[in-house]
Amino acid sequence: MDRLWKYISADALHDSLARSPPPRCHPGTREIVLRKIYSWIDEPNPRQRIVWLNGPAGTGKTAVAQTVAEHCNGKQLAASFFFKRNTKGRGVVDCLFLTLAWQLATSIPETRPYLESVLKADRLLHTKSIDVQFNQLFVQVFQKLLRDKPNLHPEKTLVIIDGVDECAPERDQRHFLNLIGDSLASDGIPLHFLLSSRSEFQIRETFNMEKIENTVFALALDDTFAPNDDIRRYLEDKFLDIFTNRQVSPLPTDADIDYLVLKASGQFIYASTIVKFIDDDDCNPKEQLAIILKNLKLRSINLSSPYAPLDELYIQVLSQQRDTRLLRDIFVLIIALGRPDWVFICRRLQEIKEDLVIKLRRLSSLLQISDSGIETYHQSLHDFFLDKSRAGKYYIHPARVTLVRLPRNARRFVEKIAIVRSEVGILRVVLIAGRLLLAPLFVVPGVCIGLVCGCNGRWQFSPACLYITFLCPIG
Repeated sequence: MDRLWKYISADALHDSLARSPPPRCHPGTREIVLRKIYSWIDEPNPRQRIVWLNGPAGTGKTAVAQTVAEHCNGKQLAASFFFKRNTKGRGVVDCLFLTLAWQLATSIPETRPYLESVLKADRLLHTKSIDVQFNQLFVQVFQKLLRDKPNLHPEKTLVIIDGVDECAPERDQRHFLNLIGDSLASDGIPLHFLLSSRSEFQIRETFNMEKIENTVFALALDDTFAPNDDIRRYLEDKFLDIFTNRQVSPLPTDADIDYLVLKASGQFIYASTIVKFIDDDDCNPKEQLAIILKNLKLRSINLSSPYAPLDELYIQVLSQQRDTRLLRDIFVLIIALGRPDWVFICRRLQEIKEDLVIKLRRLSSLLQISDSGIETYHQSLHDFFLDKSRAGKYYIHPARVTLVRLPRNARRFVEKIAIVRSEVGILRVVLIAGRLLLAPLFVVPGVCIGLVCGCNGRWQFSPACLYITFLCPIG
């Protein structure tokens, strides 16, 4: 299992440093949906072994998945994987099953010897298709384990995969969901899966397939779970903390909070962006709130778009930085690379880090700026920039994003080839060394076979035949 470590995506785990601080449900919110999920987890043999948590962008799916992972950690949680679009190790399916299997070796110790046996037998497993990986690491491992221990009932059976829709390309989403669904439908593996994503067509279509539809329970984060009440509580608690800690009064009025809850339209990302904007260390929270309320009331709303209120908020925050070109240049890098480091950003934009930090100071509600690099708080901001009807003058053409990704994708392709060639080279050296050690076993038969009968009935030595017999096996 130690050998597998370098091929997993540690950043995708629910408690990884790369995701700190992760989004999680505010205390006292999302209690109804959490109770539903916990009730399903506690069932010893649920009829539906997949819960699909779905909803539009910004409704808090990842926060719910994170909260469940933390609640079940050390108890029912067997493994977790949090996808993130265009992020190394987390934006593609390559590391998914390797990462989950690595966690299973610890959470279900009985699987460890079987997993080690698989990895020992196939040292190139990390280069194989996800079909092969899933079959060997999950299906075959549990088949052998349950054959040897038929009465085994693992305590930790919950697997959480968040952000399925952020795995690229879309065909891979269908692919790994089919693998999981087919296996669970046939009772191939004793695990339960909590999957979360937007309600995208390809995912709905996959879960509606006849073979696996009965194994899936769709849990939509809609008005059924009273999101407005939760958003109100979140805003009230956060405003109380901010205004009290800064010793600013009076607190926002009920009418102001009512207006913001109405604008949020059930999107928690809207409320969290408001809170980050008001909690700017360099500004008075009362003045920040006044700016938000004034500008949102002045702007016209495109009612045809479900994201109109969120777009208004994004435009309001972005307008704090008047250099539109700089904004687009920075967000192109973030959308393309996920979390570009400062060295790359400064070299690409020909800017000094200290100057950029000052210019981006007003965008702290949208950007997570650290010593190592920059990233956005939420994927919905990427969607905003790539949609011309929503972003307007901030629109970023997808071609610009593709051009930034080209060198990285080319490098990744070369690295994969190098890994395969390296592994094959090592095996070849081992094979040659082994055959050289066994050379004496080939010499005598080679000499005998190398003696052939001449045309006059005499035996003669044939070096060519000996070469074929002895040296060819080495190559």
